[in-house]
Amino acid sequence: NASTTPSTTTSSSSSHQHTIIKTPIVIVGGGPTGLLTSILLSHYNIPSTLIESRTTEHIARHPQAHYLNLRTMELLRHY
Repeated sequence: NASTTPSTTTSSSSSHQHTIIKTPIVIVGGGPTGLLTSILLSHYNIPSTLIESRTTEHIARHPQAHYLNLRTMELLRHY
């Protein structure tokens, strides 16, 4: 019986502190698909971690979602 509660561990090296978060699901990419997946999992109280390599500043300057189909927009509007 797996726990759905994320666990956090903090470790330190000589010059860096690292936080390790263990969740049952890791979502790679904060585009429309990754964000919707994260929203849906949260809606059902399933913990997840979303990882995005680009900074907030970069995303604001260079958005990548040039086209979203009608069904995607319906799902995003619903949640």
